[in-house]
Amino acid sequence: MRSQLEKMGDEVWTLAFPLRFLGMQLGRRVCVMRLPGDQLVIHSTAPFNEEQVREIHSLGRVEFLLEGTILHDTFSREGQRAFPTSTYLVPEHFPKAAMGSRTGSIAEIEGRTKGEIQVLRLEGMRMLNEYACFHRTSRTLIVCDLLFNLVQATGWTRWCMRHLMGVKQWPAVDRPVRWAVKDRNAFVHSLQAMLAWDFEHVVVAHGAIIKHDGKRIVEEAIQRAGFTPVGQ
Repeated sequence: MRSQLEKMGDEVWTLAFPLRFLGMQLGRRVCVMRLPGDQLVIHSTAPFNEEQVREIHSLGRVEFLLEGTILHDTFSREGQRAFPTSTYLVPEHFPKAAMGSRTGSIAEIEGRTKGEIQVLRLEGMRMLNEYACFHRTSRTLIVCDLLFNLVQATGWTRWCMRHLMGVKQWPAVDRPVRWAVKDRNAFVHSLQAMLAWDFEHVVVAHGAIIKHDGKRIVEEAIQRAGFTPVGQ
């Protein structure tokens, strides 16, 4: 059986799923992180099939499912059904219809993992309510809609990203995210706090993984979007 999990660092794997939105091929990427004691944390839910569930179980015990933004509720029910004994941790104002009986706040993950996984709310944004996530052992940053990296986009997807979403270079902070920022100073300070994490790799929910030199690449993308860190 060919593995569907892609190993990308110490104790971290990813799974890619198709996802269409308004005709665009955005894709959806799930990140699986292993903690000491073979506990697993899965960032982002998806329509997991039986083979994928078995393969994830072979890595350890799924303790937590995480959602990093209130907009990522599409597969919440499927994820909770696939891993029914896990605790589902979500941002504030996450749709109640998408939550099961074992649900808590994403902010709890730091204490529950003794700081192995850290999260940071991106302040100053309306509607999106996104949290960045950092897996310390693998030095991996995980983001949802803050950055897209659709380097393989073609046709309609490529046209929409360039002409509707205002993307000229990947990875990118697209136009909807830029428009969502209502408090620029708060948002920039959040980005500075995120960049203070010692990350090398970047997993984005939509697009290709950044496997090397992630901090520099993310910082340049943020600056292209006009959010130069304070003091620079």
